[in-house]
Amino acid sequence: MRLLGYTNNSLTREQRAAAVTAVAEHVARGSLAVAHEVVPLAEAGGAWQRQADGGAGGRIVLRP
Repeated sequence: MRLLGYTNNSLTREQRAAAVTAVAEHVARGSLAVAHEVVPLAEAGGAWQRQADGGAGGRIVLRP
């Protein structure tokens, strides 16, 4: 499964709560993973540029 974009602006509070609960349940079961790349904070500029250019290995997670 891959999520490319999402907005919940038109959902009711109850619908948003149900969606967050569903995502949390997937995380708890281990059935949801997010591609990510851990990068030292000192390399944030280059990592963000790679992400903007489409060359990052998923989301950028900065490590202090």
